[in-house]
Amino acid sequence: MAKFHFLVVCSLFAVLFQSSIGLAADPCDQSPCLNRGTCTSGTNSTSYQCICLDGYNGTNCEVDPCVAAPCLNGGTCHIKTSGDLGPICHCKRNFLGKNCEKDAYACRSLPCMNGGECRNRPATGSYMCRCLPGSSGEQCENNVDDCASSPCQNGATCTDLVGGFVCTCPKGIVGQLCEMDFSSEIEVSCDATEMTITLVRSLLVDGDNASSIHLNEDTCTGVFQDDYKIMLSTPYGECGTTVEEAGDTIIFSNTIIYTKNLITTQYLLQLPVQCILGKKEIVDGSSGYGITRQNATAIKGYAQFELMLERYNNETFDALPSSGNVRIRDELFYAVSLESSASLTVLLDECWATPSPDANDTLRYNLLVDGCPVDNSLNIFTNLGPLKQGFSFQAFAFVGAYPQVHVHCAVTMCVTNGSGCQQGCTASPLRLRRSLRDAESLMTNTISSEPITLN
Repeated sequence: MAKFHFLVVCSLFAVLFQSSIGLAADPCDQSPCLNRGTCTSGTNSTSYQCICLDGYNGTNCEVDPCVAAPCLNGGTCHIKTSGDLGPICHCKRNFLGKNCEKDAYACRSLPCMNGGECRNRPATGSYMCRCLPGSSGEQCENNVDDCASSPCQNGATCTDLVGGFVCTCPKGIVGQLCEMDFSSEIEVSCDATEMTITLVRSLLVDGDNASSIHLNEDTCTGVFQDDYKIMLSTPYGECGTTVEEAGDTIIFSNTIIYTKNLITTQYLLQLPVQCILGKKEIVDGSSGYGITRQNATAIKGYAQFELMLERYNNETFDALPSSGNVRIRDELFYAVSLESSASLTVLLDECWATPSPDANDTLRYNLLVDGCPVDNSLNIFTNLGPLKQGFSFQAFAFVGAYPQVHVHCAVTMCVTNGSGCQQGCTASPLRLRRSLRDAESLMTNTISSEPITLN
């Protein structure tokens, strides 16, 4: 018993001794750091710092790493209960890595650029890009400028592509590098209803047939005209021909296309061609005939529409009169007809009468101006279809010794269903017709026939 009391007394004495000399207990003695964190004492008797294992947080390492959701791509986080503490990720199928950050099928994110081919590396969760010629880099992100060497000739414009380039040739220049000048050897001829293209046979690569050349529709192929030339022809409404209005003109456009064979996507020739026809013309007469005038040039062709102004027996507009003799106040029926295979409409702009065949005779009587009737007896028939417009008026005579009356009309052609393409009483600037007359390549046709004779 004496020994026991001695130990207690000694312990109490030690505590009293430490207190008396100013020594305090170490806060780390209480093991405040959880999850195997390391405790470091501070500068005073109550401060300390916990150094946590990887992934743990908090003052005492009490926040486990799963709270931060370290597992990616749908992986599940678990805490180890034995061995080294810390998180462990259970990854979904096809994902790997400490945090499930690696994809065994990494190519699913499409990392390769500029058409590069991606290959998976499942063992490492990575990928490899196989780049097309003309590109480089880990992801094929670097594109080589194929236009740097100026491969396009004859003033052509070079456009850089991935692994190649394309040359945009000036008109009349053809070839992949725009190396061939055929501007003087391609002729476009136009008439009222169709376009015809003639080009030199030497354009063909040896062994190719004329059918290797076609228009927008590949069924519209060329034929050998003779030993030296190839010909393509199409009505304006066929073979992919497009139609548009441009100022005073209507433009019919198509493209000559030539590929060496069926397995290449490179054109040896891709050349636009156009036929340009004036929208406004003057027609004269009662049973007139049509005259076309063409001025064919390379690449573009110019022509005029074939129009007729005829007098008919009655409002059915299906039979011509047998005689040109009429009496004053007889109702006269006229119609302007347009011969065309395209989607066009003919409109009456102005109609007038003169005592002579000259449409510009200073003595004239207006029947229709800017699509509006001027003569009180004039009627317009709009039910004859887009290519025919009819009108009627009562016969009259000019004062003086003028036994005959000549009828003239200025008409406008437009694209059917286009803006403003309908017969009506609307203003139509005369300057359009004047500028048309002044254009050398768009000369106005005057169609003459037998006049009416007043009894």
